[in-house]
Amino acid sequence: WQYNLNYFSWLFSKTPEQKIDQKTQLFLILDWIVKNPSARSETWEPYVISKRLVAWSKWLRMYQDLVEPVRNCICRSMFSQLKRLVQDLEYHNQANHLFENLAAMLVACLFLLQENFGFKATLASMATRASQELALQIEEQFFPDGGHYERSPMYHCEMLQALEEIDCSAKNVLKNQSIDSFDSLCVSLNELLEVGANKSALARDWLVNL
Repeated sequence: WQYNLNYFSWLFSKTPEQKIDQKTQLFLILDWIVKNPSARSETWEPYVISKRLVAWSKWLRMYQDLVEPVRNCICRSMFSQLKRLVQDLEYHNQANHLFENLAAMLVACLFLLQENFGFKATLASMATRASQELALQIEEQFFPDGGHYERSPMYHCEMLQALEEIDCSAKNVLKNQSIDSFDSLCVSLNELLEVGANKSALARDWLVNL
């Protein structure tokens, strides 16, 4: 439960009994920042960070009207979590853990670049690394029939969702020309989109057939 609560995926719950209003959601995000200062705690483990970074990126894109100091506060926390994640990518676990790490790394970097957060060269370098490694992982982790190699329907759905989030983030940043000055990142993202589009279609078919 500690893992699940710290994912923040519940921000997007659609069931009436679990739905939380925007003001409470914001309070809980800021409350987390205040109460989780130690990067050595369980709430800062790489898989948990990965889930949370994607959730916060998605949430901030939904609420563009947040006042600047609050938005900056959340972005600063995301950057700190991102730096922690990069130091502890789960190569020892591989599979869905490593995939989620790299996807979160890419999504968060692209989001912060679009936010003009600062540290643009660092973010672009991390995003380039993430996109190149993701292209390799997509080819390795999805079989020719579209199924994820762990053969778990649950993880298959999560990996498919990660593929769609990657696709959305990459297309959005390329369309808005937020990274025109970073040629290697643009090239890597376009290559990733090509690989991801092919595997996403196969993965959706696999799920339907199952």
